[in-house]
Amino acid sequence: MPKLKMSKRNKSMMLIIIMLFLTVASAVLSRNDNQPPAPEKPKIEYLGNWKGMSVYGQKTAANTSIYYLELQPGYSIVMRADPREAEKVESPPSMLIYSLLYMSPRVYAVFNPAEAGNVSLAYAELAKFLANRPFEVVFATTKPYTDEINRTYPHMDPFNTTQEEAVVFLKLSNETKIELINRTVVVEGNNLWNLTRASAKLELMIMRLI
Repeated sequence: MPKLKMSKRNKSMMLIIIMLFLTVASAVLSRNDNQPPAPEKPKIEYLGNWKGMSVYGQKTAANTSIYYLELQPGYSIVMRADPREAEKVESPPSMLIYSLLYMSPRVYAVFNPAEAGNVSLAYAELAKFLANRPFEVVFATTKPYTDEINRTYPHMDPFNTTQEEAVVFLKLSNETKIELINRTVVVEGNNLWNLTRASAKLELMIMRLI
């Protein structure tokens, strides 16, 4: 079988292609060598059982924890407080809270803007559990914001309601508990994490798990 001869032009093109390939490969390998190793993904750990449901925990990069309550195999809800600890927060009977919220056409979620730094996490978490319920949710503050960004945020007196309204009022306090004052559910905590724990108990009430 006759040998195929390659022209000088084709040999040059082939050499250029090979050199280009080697250059690209070298650059890719060098980039991979210089890259820091990918951070290890936080592990989800089994923490125990609560009311027949499994509780899992996961550490975050900020050294806080996220909790997963497995309602049924393959379906969990995410919480920022351990439901086993949240249940211990002092509160009125859950049926009183549940009935007030679900029988009110409109529910206000209220906080004092001066306490935003400590209330924001619990407020944001609670908002997820108030959504898609059979009542209108209005997010408000106890007094107007003074900054330009939040100036249009609605505000109200959390203890001044009509028979058509209920209020969930998150506030800093010396104690960690839930109170029911007329038509206002007061969620209290002495710091950010205890307020989030009290809020988590209300979330469990809203879902009829307590």
